Amino acid sequence: MAENEDGQEKTEDPTEERREEFRKHGDIAHSKEVTSLFVLFSILILLSFAGAKGFETLKWIMVQHFSALQHFRITPNNTIGYFTQVWTSLGAVILLPFGIAAIVAILVTLLQTRFNVSFERVMPSFDKLNPLKGIKRLFSFSVIVELAKGIGKLLSVCILTYLVLYGEWKRIPAFLNLSLSESATYWAKLTTTLFWSTASLLGVIAGVDYIYTFFALEKKMRMSKQELKEDYRKRESDPLVKQRLRRMQREIANRRTMISTRKATVLITNPTHYAIAIRYELGMRAPILVAKGADLIALEMRKLATSLHIPIIENKPLAQLLYKSLKVDQEVPESLYEALSEVIRYVFKIKGIRLS
Repeated sequence: MAENEDGQEKTEDPTEERREEFRKHGDIAHSKEVTSLFVLFSILILLSFAGAKGFETLKWIMVQHFSALQHFRITPNNTIGYFTQVWTSLGAVILLPFGIAAIVAILVTLLQTRFNVSFERVMPSFDKLNPLKGIKRLFSFSVIVELAKGIGKLLSVCILTYLVLYGEWKRIPAFLNLSLSESATYWAKLTTTLFWSTASLLGVIAGVDYIYTFFALEKKMRMSKQELKEDYRKRESDPLVKQRLRRMQREIANRRTMISTRKATVLITNPTHYAIAIRYELGMRAPILVAKGADLIALEMRKLATSLHIPIIENKPLAQLLYKSLKVDQEVPESLYEALSEVIRYVFKIKGIRLS
């Protein structure tokens, strides 16, 4: 069981604030193996579609430049220009796979981290220059795990390569009877098989590595009961958090108000400042105030009542009295029956409902 510096067990799930703190520090579940896998796949796909053309282009460039050497005379003035021309021609072909690999690596990393960018880990720090802490990090559990993963991946690739190439050693003498192009074609196919087999193996390793990284980070983010209490007190004292909580509470209250307004029999207005939703059906003991709102909420209630064809009655004194004296879901007291009865009679009349 994980423990914090005080020796308390971390048994509680992390809060959203703790997750956000880890994200700011760059601690997000991502696997380098997943990035390496996608880079390898992108290179393999590129070679599958454009590898032959790329090799032909390299062959043509080399033939052209080596042929030109027969008539080229090296001098201090033309040497730099010649080699610049050679590397410019080669770079146009060689830089394409490197550029694609770099773009894929950046995109896969950003997708894993959900486009979270943190420069904290690359910022200079005197703690990183401390030799004692450096030695301690060398023998930390995370470093040992990374070393074990690297050794395991290397051994797995070596074993797979051995299994793929084992049956080919006996065929090598037969290549003496084949032309150079036939031998090259055979080895190209074998190399392709080896690459795709290795990529499949690395795919399994990357999946396992990502799952391990995810659960290791979840374990690292867990909190003790004391940390949970401190986090709660911190959130309670944070004005930004309070403001966000109040906004969420208002949104929830507003949604409830709109839902309750749909049940209203009549909407009594101020006309613009207040809106009170009253529900009354035949057989009910007394009318009930199901919702009320002021200013913008009152405006939304009027819009909703209009769309649902709920009668809207303008009665400023009654609206003010109901708004200030009654709570939501409270029955209208007998003292207000007389003032409210005229409104209800009028509503029932336009709906064609007869009062007994």
